[in-house]
Amino acid sequence: DWVKRMENDLRYWSDQSGNRWGISVPITIDGFNLCMQIRGNQTYYDIYDCPAELSRFLQAGVTLNIDLVEQARAAIHMDYDGGVYDYFNAGWMPGSAIPMSVDCYNLCHPDVYAEFGRSYQQQLVDHFGGGNFHIHGNGRHLLPELAKLKGCIVASIGDDGSPVKAL
Repeated sequence: DWVKRMENDLRYWSDQSGNRWGISVPITIDGFNLCMQIRGNQTYYDIYDCPAELSRFLQAGVTLNIDLVEQARAAIHMDYDGGVYDYFNAGWMPGSAIPMSVDCYNLCHPDVYAEFGRSYQQQLVDHFGGGNFHIHGNGRHLLPELAKLKGCIVASIGDDGSPVKAL
């Protein structure tokens, strides 16, 4: 029911826009962000208590996100100048790139993202041809691992949560 509501809302706003403004897919809910919605803080224990099950869940999240983004894009039925609209940081992204997040990895060591994040997010970036990430101030320690993603086309680095300015 909620997916149908999403599709209906996106279709409605796309039709209403009359190409005067862009409509974007919602940010992906993948990786630990998805786990935290289902398991809460237990996700962090799952790293140690049941890593194989966690990995299977993360893989299922890839499939879920591919399906949801494709359904959203079909409902929006908009593209602009060889790309798509993006509400997040860029405003526009080439091809079919998607907005993504590493928020729930911010409290983890980069090795945790390397094992339980990057490969799953890489699959999404590969499938859609690009990723647009926002990184909060308390997640900057993940940047060396995020830099290993092929196809990350935007990384907006915030100052929130950090006493040191990003730029």
